[in-house]
Amino acid sequence: MKNHVNASTERTYYLPGDPNKTPLTHDEFNYLMRPFWQQRKALQRAGECNSPGWHVCACDCADCPYRRYGNTIDLDTLEDLGIEIADPFNLEEDVADRLFRQQLCRCLPQLDVIDQIIIRAYVLHDTELTERECAALISKAIGRNYSHQAVHKRVPEAAKRLAKLVGYEY
Repeated sequence: MKNHVNASTERTYYLPGDPNKTPLTHDEFNYLMRPFWQQRKALQRAGECNSPGWHVCACDCADCPYRRYGNTIDLDTLEDLGIEIADPFNLEEDVADRLFRQQLCRCLPQLDVIDQIIIRAYVLHDTELTERECAALISKAIGRNYSHQAVHKRVPEAAKRLAKLVGYEY
């Protein structure tokens, strides 16, 4: 067997898209490409880039065949263009929801224990409970067995009783 000795162990690198094909060393290539690789990895983690490992990405996503989403524009770019971005938070709705919730909480003591537990679980969403878990809570509170079917049947009636206390007739 013969051992082949390469005349040059130094490999030449070129930047993708460089028309002059300027030769670079390994360290220079890594230094120049690292920001592109970081941006590409961030796009992949965000689910916007689907390029395979062999694809040399220059992070020009406008015409990239591996882009997952349509034409998206960065928020900073939109702000620079003077386009106002709608804020999904609405202060009036938040205040109205809090006032309504306070009103419901004031009416809760007027209801029986079973209705209170049901209203807290399904209307006020204080706890995320299944009907079985709600039935177990009710059983513990009243000292006898209460089934999940009974909870399921009682939810609309409890909501009607609460609405009547609040003054909302439907």
